[in-house]
Amino acid sequence: MVEMPDNAIVLTSCDWVNVASEGNIRILDFPKSRKRRIRALGKGSVILVACRKENLGPVIAGEVIADEVRKVYSREYRKLARAGKIHNPQKLEPGEHVWAIIFSTFIKYPREVPQTELRDLKTSTSEKPLSDWPLIGLTYLKSEDIYVIDYIRLRGGIIHYLVTKFMESGKT
Repeated sequence: MVEMPDNAIVLTSCDWVNVASEGNIRILDFPKSRKRRIRALGKGSVILVACRKENLGPVIAGEVIADEVRKVYSREYRKLARAGKIHNPQKLEPGEHVWAIIFSTFIKYPREVPQTELRDLKTSTSEKPLSDWPLIGLTYLKSEDIYVIDYIRLRGGIIHYLVTKFMESGKT
């Protein structure tokens, strides 16, 4: 049996979400000061992207599927930044690195899902519902908790959207 990578919720800026939805961004990078590794994530990890909205708090605005999760060193990072693949790039000194999630497509949900709507949703190991979780930085979701992602996708209208797009493409 092949072990599936974990998934995650990442809190970023709403500005990042807006720019990523335009289709050019391909890197979700973490602050260079971040020491914790993100090796539980890998190719195929679903990364739910959240941002804070005034008067609403955190909302899940979309998702990416990781093509790769790895360290990106300063030389490659600058090259990716010049190509417009990184929003608001950090300044890295020679030899410095950041952890990055590399992806092909950001899928913006037709409807943002406020964290407060996740009162009835728990993971297999959590005692509290997702509505009570502190969303800061990176929050892991175990691979066996894929139902959490499916529930959020449903609330965000993405499942209906994907089925409609599939049907419109004539691939029935």
